[in-house]
Amino acid sequence: MNNDEIYAELEDSGKGWVNERVSLINKSFMLWWVFVICAVVAPIIAIFIKPDLQPMNTWFQRGGSILVMLSVLAEVQANSIEKFAIKKGYPGLYCDIFLVNKYERNIKLIKYASHVLIFIGTAIWGYGDVIYSYIK
Repeated sequence: MNNDEIYAELEDSGKGWVNERVSLINKSFMLWWVFVICAVVAPIIAIFIKPDLQPMNTWFQRGGSILVMLSVLAEVQANSIEKFAIKKGYPGLYCDIFLVNKYERNIKLIKYASHVLIFIGTAIWGYGDVIYSYIK
């Protein structure tokens, strides 16, 4: 069964429940995007707000720590979306099957993206001064 067929099988109360869940999950995805965008922009902003007496590469490196922090928040958000959307122990309910079919792939992607951002942020945080000298 595809998701349209599963949704059609739901009773009105089930459809209302699913619609509420979809709305909440979509809002959670938007919050995840806010964390990701802020995480990516943080090292760039850190370069522009540096004090005049400090080297640019140090501030790029400090931006990496903010990238890690916001990326971890994005991962926490991705994990909460997964727990909210994919219920363990109710595999036979059409409501839950609908949510798993709709969101499982996207949740895997955002968790992977969060891990990649944490990896990049850790590299910038640890070696940002060296990386910046090669970029410059």
